[in-house]
Amino acid sequence: MTAGRRSRRRRRPARTRGMLALHEIDGLEADEALQAVVTRVARRMGTEVATLYAYDPDRERLVLAATHGLARSAIGFVTLALGEGISGEAALRRSPVAAADVGRDPQFKIIPGFDQSRYRSILAVPVSHRGELLGVLNVQTVAPREYGPADRDLLCRLADEVARHLARTGRDGHLALRLRGPTLLSTLSGMVAASGGRTEVCVRVLAELAVVLPEADTAIALSPGRHDAEPVLIAPDGGSDVHPDLAAALHGGPPAAEDAVLVLPLGRDGDRHGLLALRSAKGAGSWRDPAVRHYLESVAEQLGLALERLPDPAAAPAAAPEPERSTGEPGLYDRLVAVVLDDRGLEALVAEASAACGTWFGVVDCFGTPLAGTVDGEVSAELPLHPAESPPGRLLVGPAPPPEDDLAVIAHVVALELAKWKAAFEVESRLRGDVLDLLLSDDADPREALPRASLVGLNLARPYRPVWFGYAGEGEDGALAARSRAEIVRRALGEPPQVVLFQRPHGILALVDEAVGDVEARARAAARHLAAVLRGRAVGVGCGTPVVWPDGFRAAVRRAELASDLGRRLGHPGPVDVGRLGVYGLLLELDETAWRAFVTEQLGPLLDHDAATGGELVRTLEAYHCLRGGLRAVADALFVHVNTLKYRLARIDALTGGRFSSPSGRFQMYLALYALRLLEPERPSLLADEAVAGLPPATHGPDGPGAR
Repeated sequence: MTAGRRSRRRRRPARTRGMLALHEIDGLEADEALQAVVTRVARRMGTEVATLYAYDPDRERLVLAATHGLARSAIGFVTLALGEGISGEAALRRSPVAAADVGRDPQFKIIPGFDQSRYRSILAVPVSHRGELLGVLNVQTVAPREYGPADRDLLCRLADEVARHLARTGRDGHLALRLRGPTLLSTLSGMVAASGGRTEVCVRVLAELAVVLPEADTAIALSPGRHDAEPVLIAPDGGSDVHPDLAAALHGGPPAAEDAVLVLPLGRDGDRHGLLALRSAKGAGSWRDPAVRHYLESVAEQLGLALERLPDPAAAPAAAPEPERSTGEPGLYDRLVAVVLDDRGLEALVAEASAACGTWFGVVDCFGTPLAGTVDGEVSAELPLHPAESPPGRLLVGPAPPPEDDLAVIAHVVALELAKWKAAFEVESRLRGDVLDLLLSDDADPREALPRASLVGLNLARPYRPVWFGYAGEGEDGALAARSRAEIVRRALGEPPQVVLFQRPHGILALVDEAVGDVEARARAAARHLAAVLRGRAVGVGCGTPVVWPDGFRAAVRRAELASDLGRRLGHPGPVDVGRLGVYGLLLELDETAWRAFVTEQLGPLLDHDAATGGELVRTLEAYHCLRGGLRAVADALFVHVNTLKYRLARIDALTGGRFSSPSGRFQMYLALYALRLLEPERPSLLADEAVAGLPPATHGPDGPGAR
């Protein structure tokens, strides 16, 4: 009994740490910690979805901060006013609000591109700390559900834990401030679409900064487009009268790090577009906060990207009038821009254009893969789409196209929406890549790895099978093309959490839950589709064995990558199982320079002889290896007499300095034959490619299968 009491006393402190055990995620970055929080809330409540909105008091709006079960690419983009929707109403009332079936509740607000119609119920509770509203926490389920007092009480207690976490970490990290970065991308795209020029966009950005940082003076120096002209200074009121410290910094370059003035280049290409300068009334050290600095760098970079999409004033005469944006449909520009700013998505944008112009439109990527709209039917025109990189695709136009000016407007706004896609995909890929790098590291701490893996949908207690899709030339088509390739693999293998994808430098890694069946057949279908869209670039697929992290995880992923590399090099269209890698697995760990040196050392005289005489000494060595030295079988396979075979073997031994007569020398020559296959896969070979063709290993006896 005494021991039992002691045992209970030891467990009691663990219970005081809360139902969400948030102490386990203290080491994570704020954004990742919030993702872990909502995942734990969903599991504790037994719901498919949990979502956290952070309250931005400067704007008096709720900003999506984290979600489990809905599109994470919407984080920072989706906002709600107080009283808007179920979550906004919970924030306004400071009390729980529920809807058993949102289809019957007029207060529920559909957010296109984020909410999914299959989720029917919702319960939202405010997240408050010492009377201050910090946000809203909600949960959703697929089936209609009545939330009783016990449900509301449980979610309120979880919200109290989340509130203490936000009060401790969110304020210091300026959570709402960081979440404005993605929102600004959408806002800037709309500014560009609806603006009258570069000055208007800059003035509106300065107005944004005035709300966020009211204690700071701000100014922008726009590059004039000519090396012999002075930069154009822009103040928040649109004039050129800026604070003297800012003017000096903008004309004289960045000040010392300890100064109260911060100068940032616009965009990623230095000061080609101009500079953003801020002066804090709080003095030196005001810009050392990492969250504030990150936000301001995001603003400067996105403003630079926006300026790239605006006409260069130096490229045309100043007196040239601007062309009318739309001649056939008044208000078309405003209608389309409203869709972009409301974050309703690409499909809604294309539908709005189709309704406005009376014809269908479709969007395809650089591979021709449909992204939105209609792509089946008579195409009267195709327009290239130019976001911030090389053209990712085309706008397809159906019969009876609208005027050319309207087409140009539609193509421009669709390209802006694609730029948002690109940004969201890059952020998601970076997050997933960081998680995978952690899982593949030698010294990963499970206390850090487990919650971070849950952010991308991995349950590290379950076994996953690595499936690697490899191809050459990764990155040359841009982020949107990479997104389309990932979509091909996702559709073939399955949806998360059963299948979780990671974009890698030379392909795509899929971690497939062990319960998923027909993996080889699905992978083969994905490889065929990838080969079609990659237009001639070889695709290899490597299928690993199920593994539970961390035991053998890194090795399993690496072997799947090697199997993919082997299939790609040898032109095999189907999956290569890692169990059939054999000696290729050793060779592929080395680079081609090492292969070539080894082949030259071991087989150089034979290759030179065959090239000069048209002989078949290398082919003879292959046959002798595959058939385990059975002279009659080897002679039959080569269609030569046994005496001819003996002469060739003697010639091989002589040219290689007696190496063929030595078992160790012969073994090294056999290894060199496999390296030669990798270097010259187009060369006819008698080697049994068990890994590729699925043939049984070469275990024939001395007389071989062709003996008589």
